[in-house]
Amino acid sequence: AAVAGSTTRAAGGQPVDIGRITGPMFRADPGTLSEDRFHPSADGYRLWAEALHPPVEAAVRRRAAAGHRREA
Repeated sequence: AAVAGSTTRAAGGQPVDIGRITGPMFRADPGTLSEDRFHPSADGYRLWAEALHPPVEAAVRRRAAAGHRREA
């Protein structure tokens, strides 16, 4: 995780600790895991999407404010 975080920062990104953010919800609600009890269920993926939305939106806004344009 530390290497991934430093690599993400070096590339100009902001790491998101999704386990820290959603772990308590996964532990509290068995419905967030699929039948194999390892992979997220649809509800688990929804939690991940909800957790990732604010930091992704913030990153998009930062890039737009800095004048970055998408390359074709």
